[in-house]
Amino acid sequence: PHYDATGLGRFHKFLCPSELALSIPFTATPNYTLPEHLNKRSLSLCAGMRDEAGNIVFLSELDEQPDCTVTVKSENADKVEWALLYSGSCFKTCKGIKESFTLDKDGFLIQSSLIDPQTNEILYAVPVFITNGKDTARIDYTQNKITVKTGNYQYTVESDGISTAMNGRYDNRNGEYGLVVFQKKGDKITLRLSLTCG
Repeated sequence: PHYDATGLGRFHKFLCPSELALSIPFTATPNYTLPEHLNKRSLSLCAGMRDEAGNIVFLSELDEQPDCTVTVKSENADKVEWALLYSGSCFKTCKGIKESFTLDKDGFLIQSSLIDPQTNEILYAVPVFITNGKDTARIDYTQNKITVKTGNYQYTVESDGISTAMNGRYDNRNGEYGLVVFQKKGDKITLRLSLTCG
């Protein structure tokens, strides 16, 4: 917990700036040096749910580490597919989270679902690059899509959920990011991430 947060922490593509999508997750209690005035929070690309009081709790912010099972479905040079099952007593308003991932030439497909949720909503956290101190991103929103551009590079996140406005600014070793949350009624949400270079 002093270096990483639970969830997806890295999405890279050859020749694209490593920090554009995400290169490392965030931690609220880093064992590495960041200036004291920076905002710290445990964040990754991850699903979330509401607690009994209606507050959002992301997988990255659970009080204790969940149990995790990984299943590789297929892997070859053109495509990799795997699934994760998170469970344990750290989940209060559902029994866990199931996720499936497909990485191929078109990008990264994420399908996430809550197991036996007590609420009718699933959320997904997407840290969005703002600046690394040298480069500053141009960020465009629509209801279901975020586009982040620096120079000739573009990061796109599309979802069947509805995006919120960017909320807060948080820092890791690569730069400053905003937090966008996709929300969807029901227990399942899908996201597609892609990086375009040049």
